[in-house]
Amino acid sequence: MPLTPDQREAVQKALKDTGIKVEYLILGPDERTPVRTDTAGYLDWCLDKSEDRVSAQIALEEIGNVRISTVFIAATIINGNEWMAKRPFETMVFEEGRNLGMTRKYATFEEAEVGHAEVIAEVLALSISKRPGR
Repeated sequence: MPLTPDQREAVQKALKDTGIKVEYLILGPDERTPVRTDTAGYLDWCLDKSEDRVSAQIALEEIGNVRISTVFIAATIINGNEWMAKRPFETMVFEEGRNLGMTRKYATFEEAEVGHAEVIAEVLALSISKRPGR
């Protein structure tokens, strides 16, 4: 459920009073393209669905007990500092819920799709090389 106009105004006023300029990077209507928005727009995006909207699942692959997850992570841009917004897509590899430390970051949805496929290939290659007799 989106913010009401009164809620939106209150959020904007509270931030303006701090003197800190805050913008956010969220996924646009096509669910592929990162777009800038203000705090009210970010809150609307987060509240848009009942699921976790701080991130959005792009791809998920399970190979045995290994899970390869690629997500978009909403980025906060404070006073123009965009370091978090440069690569908002991320692939991580988990085994039984444990992060294996295999992480890749990407600037675009398309890079994330390609990177996800590359990580799958790496995981498959590792699992084949670890088979007995190899």
